[in-house]
Amino acid sequence: MKPAIILAFLLTTFFAPQARADLAGDYAALHQTLRLDLSADPEQQYLATEQRIRDMAGRWIPVSVLAGNSPVPPPPELLRKACENFTMDIVPTSQLGFTALLGIADSRNAIRFQAAGGMDYFALPDEPSLRARLFRNSPDTVKPSIAWSMVAHGHYAGTVMLIPAGANLLIVKPERVQPEVWGRCG
Repeated sequence: MKPAIILAFLLTTFFAPQARADLAGDYAALHQTLRLDLSADPEQQYLATEQRIRDMAGRWIPVSVLAGNSPVPPPPELLRKACENFTMDIVPTSQLGFTALLGIADSRNAIRFQAAGGMDYFALPDEPSLRARLFRNSPDTVKPSIAWSMVAHGHYAGTVMLIPAGANLLIVKPERVQPEVWGRCG
């Protein structure tokens, strides 16, 4: 018997009844936590995206970076210091777009986000501010190939999924990399 068939049998035999037992509760909790809008109505999608951008406005810190792989949040003192020093400020620029100012207090770069449908956004880093942040001492002497790579293939270039997980957590899932969890500065 193939291992995949054995695994499927074990999963459906031993774990499926437990999983089904609380499907309704899990779905309701997921829907409430992520504030999902599953409407097919374009007007409702527009309004939900507009509200989501307003709700995301403010200052955020990279909680998952600070916590590492631990399920325990970082200590309050570390969170406070991060809110002073390393943040992402989300500033709405239109009903369906915003700018994120990312970095440390004295060196930040701008990334423009435009709604792309659902919880997806097109992200475009601002090249001059990114150069200044990454190459402080010589931003104008960066090789063209490196400049192209950082803008076209950077961490927040392309499609980025932004999933609000309650009022104070934001899951950020750029293409090609692990998701990040950001927390609202309070």
